[in-house]
Amino acid sequence: MEAKPMSEYFYFSTTVKNFMFEDLSFHGSAGVVCVCLIIFSFTVLLEGTKSLIFYLRLRQNQNPLTYGKTETSIQTERSPLFSALMIPSSVSEIKQKRLKFHIGGYLLHSVDLLLGYLLMLAVMSYDAYILIAVILGSGVGYFVFGAINTRNQIKFQALQMSVYDRYDSQAGLTNSDASTNDASTNGSRYGSNGNTCDKTAR
Repeated sequence: MEAKPMSEYFYFSTTVKNFMFEDLSFHGSAGVVCVCLIIFSFTVLLEGTKSLIFYLRLRQNQNPLTYGKTETSIQTERSPLFSALMIPSSVSEIKQKRLKFHIGGYLLHSVDLLLGYLLMLAVMSYDAYILIAVILGSGVGYFVFGAINTRNQIKFQALQMSVYDRYDSQAGLTNSDASTNDASTNGSRYGSNGNTCDKTAR
C-alpha cells in the first residue's frame, strides 16, 4: 500500500484522513469541530502542565523556613501563628520534600513532552483549522496559566523577603539595644568622671 504524499502547504478542509494514526479519519463539519476542540483542549492542557512544572520548581527552591506558610496540612491543624513558625525537623525531611517536587516535575515534564509531540504531529497534517485550534489553545492557556505563574512567583518572592525582613528587624533591634547600652554606659562613665573631677577641684 502506497503512502499518501504529505501536503506541503496549509489548506482548509472538512475532511481529515489518517489523523496522526492510520484509519483515524473525520468527515464533515461536525468531525472537524470535534477534532479542533480536542486539539484546543490538549494545547490548554500543555500550558497547564508548564504552569505546574513552574510551581513545583518554586516549591523545590522554597526556603525551608517558610514551609509552614504553604503546607495546607500544617495550616489546618494549627493556628496561623504557630503554622508560620513550623520548620522541618531535620535536613533529611527537607531533602525528601525537594525530591518529591523534583519527581513530580519529572513526571509532568514527560507529559509535557508527549503533548508537545502530539500537537506537532497534528499541525503537520497541514490542516489550517487544526493550526488555528493550536494557536487559540496556546493563547488561552498562556492567558490563564500565565497569570497564575505570575501570582505564584510574587507569592514565593514575598515569602523569601519575609524571612530576610524578619532577620533584618531582629538585627536592627539588637543593634539599637546595643547602641542604647553603649550610650548608657558612656553616660555613666562620663558622669562618674565628672564627679571625680569635681571632687578633685574641691
